[in-house]
Amino acid sequence: MKRFYKAAMMGAALMALPLAAPLGAQAASPAAPLILDVSQYQDPSEMDYDKIAKQIDMVIVRVQSGTKMDRAYQTHIKEFQKRGIPVNVYEYFKASTVQEAIAEADLFYERTKQYDIPTYWIDVEAETSSNMNEIVTAFTSELREKVRDDVKIGAYISVDKYDTFNLSTGQFDGIWIPKYNWGNDKGTYDGIDPGIICDIHQYTEKGHLSGYDDYLDLSRLTNVHGLGVEYFANFGNSLNSPAPVTGTYGKTTSSVNLRKGPGTDTAVISTLPAGTIYQVVDAYENWINVKAGSQQGWINSAYAQSFEIPGTTTSAVNLRKDPGTGSAIITTLPKGASVKLIGEYSGWHYVRYGKELGWINTAYLK
Repeated sequence: MKRFYKAAMMGAALMALPLAAPLGAQAASPAAPLILDVSQYQDPSEMDYDKIAKQIDMVIVRVQSGTKMDRAYQTHIKEFQKRGIPVNVYEYFKASTVQEAIAEADLFYERTKQYDIPTYWIDVEAETSSNMNEIVTAFTSELREKVRDDVKIGAYISVDKYDTFNLSTGQFDGIWIPKYNWGNDKGTYDGIDPGIICDIHQYTEKGHLSGYDDYLDLSRLTNVHGLGVEYFANFGNSLNSPAPVTGTYGKTTSSVNLRKGPGTDTAVISTLPAGTIYQVVDAYENWINVKAGSQQGWINSAYAQSFEIPGTTTSAVNLRKDPGTGSAIITTLPKGASVKLIGEYSGWHYVRYGKELGWINTAYLK
């Protein structure tokens, strides 16, 4: 299945933007849509689900800690689903070997398969191995084999361990980062920068909602990649899917009008035949601004799909975690290696090499 961090456009995968770079001065935004995460520590008998459901847009329910089952997960899932709240699930990762990781993933799936969950999250905070990437990848790969192709898998990564763990974030469909003012957590979003590019930002562990008297973990969508609740709450990639990422490649699925603007009431520039390769420039609602050869305009996303262009390395070259020579090296590709080009960003290409995903300097590709 062709999928990786950040996601997708109408039924297929798209590329990631740089992940580990600081966000810099990210504009503060209200904590909305509002995402709640719960576990057995939020006793169902103490929760007024009706009141809580009216205040949130999505909930992420803990299912297990390692292989130990969360005793409240079934109740939480059923009560929120009954009230029409999109439900994701997560597990606190404790495996220390590949074999344990596979067993943990299997159990995670078995405990949740009856609930039709659109997105699974792995919570990676504890350093359980000297090679965290190996065992987390084993977990993710096993879970991918179990879930449907349109189910997403994301990772919650402790902000102070993000660089230490050096996880291959390309294997995930979303990144969730906790960052708040430890020691001065007031329970509200105060514009704090998570410091790492992510899709979901947990901004407090001392949040309050009507219907529960104790503290709650609350998160918000960062909108860094244009991902809405629909992305994590829906299966596949419907017309409510997130906008495709600038720089990624795509292909028309049938002949389609290239228009001057995002709408059928705008002038037609030309008609692109089926199979036309393009690069994404921008997106608006169900329309994509594309560059196809010397032409640029808007096409309806219903006639588009992602596309990977065959490429070859012109010399030995490093495959890196992020675009830039300062980024961690995943592996070194030999001269003449066959790769799939997924997208382009500032002189770097995001590529697939076997089972690896990473960035290569464009100068070393043909």
